[in-house]
Amino acid sequence: MNQLAKALLLAAGGVLAYNLVQTYSRVSLPDYYRDKTAIVTGGASGIGKAIVEKLIGIGTKVLAVDYNEQALVQLQEDLPLLEILPMDLVLEDAPRKILDHACSVFGNVDLLFNNAGIIFLGSFWDMTTPQIERLIAVNLIAQIRMTHAFLPYFLDKRSGVIAYTGSLSAHVYSPSHSVYTGTKGGLNNFVAALRRELPKNSGVQLTIIHPNVTLTNLAEEELFNMTKQFISLESSEEVALAFLQGIANKDKEIFVRIRDNAYKWIERLAPEYVDEQFDKLLAIDPTRKRHLSPRR
Repeated sequence: MNQLAKALLLAAGGVLAYNLVQTYSRVSLPDYYRDKTAIVTGGASGIGKAIVEKLIGIGTKVLAVDYNEQALVQLQEDLPLLEILPMDLVLEDAPRKILDHACSVFGNVDLLFNNAGIIFLGSFWDMTTPQIERLIAVNLIAQIRMTHAFLPYFLDKRSGVIAYTGSLSAHVYSPSHSVYTGTKGGLNNFVAALRRELPKNSGVQLTIIHPNVTLTNLAEEELFNMTKQFISLESSEEVALAFLQGIANKDKEIFVRIRDNAYKWIERLAPEYVDEQFDKLLAIDPTRKRHLSPRR
């Protein structure tokens, strides 16, 4: 039996077990989220907007935070019950301001969705230093700093959920968008390590989701048109629903589709095969300056 066959066999076993757990542990979303309070960063578009819309629809009190004030105002017009706060997460006082604002409006916070993220479309050698620094600041440093500000609050009340929008690229290492992939891998490792560091019976839940290629405003339509020749894209609504269900089920790690969990295992067990598949994908771009990768 060759390496790929072994990898596929083991992946199938892992995926089957994961799927069985998901099937038999579903919690009613309205029962779980109704009357809770939630903060969603990057809440004005993409996955964040889909999360906000679903939460509002099932009776959650929501504060949407985003760098794009105009998009936030438009979203609030569509969802009058929504609270909004324009904020650049990389600002030093942003985490504390967000927590204080939410507490002043709601009196309490139950869930924090660390969802905000950006991506640079192009090769590593085309990136400027400011682009690299901004990408790391938003995708990784801001998530850590938000956690640092909110965790004592949740520990004091002995309850709360901090949820993170990661990427399948944390498990399937993309040969393009290397810095983006690095930030998502770093975020995944941070969450896993912090979970072990939490006191036992802390009451705090840390959950991370790993979407595959998702239709959001982070990338251009041209890239999606190329990608969908090879893989079925995930919608923001599909990711949001999987995210909310996984949190309600108390999952530590969420994969949107069964195939995504399989990809993780194939990367671990048959990396040479994954190399070959990425070579085929990258071959559609002779300049190698715009590539395909798993992303939010």
